[in-house]
Amino acid sequence: MRAAIEVRDLVKRYRKGKVNAVDGVTFDVEPGEFFALLGPNGAGKTTTISILTTTLSPTSGTVRIAGYDIVREASAVRHQVGIIFQNPSLDMNLTGEENVRFHAILYGLYPYRALYRLMPSTYRRQIGELAEMIGLGADVFKPVRRLSGGMQREAGDHPRAHAPPARPFSGRAHQRPRRGKQADAVAVLEDLRRHRVSPPTVGALRTATTPH
Repeated sequence: MRAAIEVRDLVKRYRKGKVNAVDGVTFDVEPGEFFALLGPNGAGKTTTISILTTTLSPTSGTVRIAGYDIVREASAVRHQVGIIFQNPSLDMNLTGEENVRFHAILYGLYPYRALYRLMPSTYRRQIGELAEMIGLGADVFKPVRRLSGGMQREAGDHPRAHAPPARPFSGRAHQRPRRGKQADAVAVLEDLRRHRVSPPTVGALRTATTPH
């Protein structure tokens, strides 16, 4: 079986950079495997993930996600990955559900509908399941600005959770799950592995299983 993620001799040098930010990285991630990039600040973790998710172009080397080349087939790659950013990217004036709907439409998962009740039943079911999974419940229909700080962080995870889930990436390697969330985080990751193609994460598995 072909690797879900294939990275060969990946190099990234920024303009005016004196050294490579990523210097000849090679690795594979197999379907169903959890994979973490760990290292000190400046090691190139964020740069590598940015390249893998097509938000940054490599200087040289090749990367394939689900068999798609990240340079020549970037659009197809974006349909295969979901991203949880290090910093939230929510529209505070929209509800959590409206933020999710925006990302789902942006990824081409569902056609545009102006209202939640007009969205397909599969979408509405997923909203309910994901809202319960991350502890939002009915608050997913509240404007984000009215949510507590903790709930806003949960809502910030929701859009990327609903995005193409085959290969979700997380940029939050430095953050520990809040107390009481560790078991939930591990359960979610295990569920992804059972039902999706491959859920590599950056640091999420390590932090989720670190005792406090």
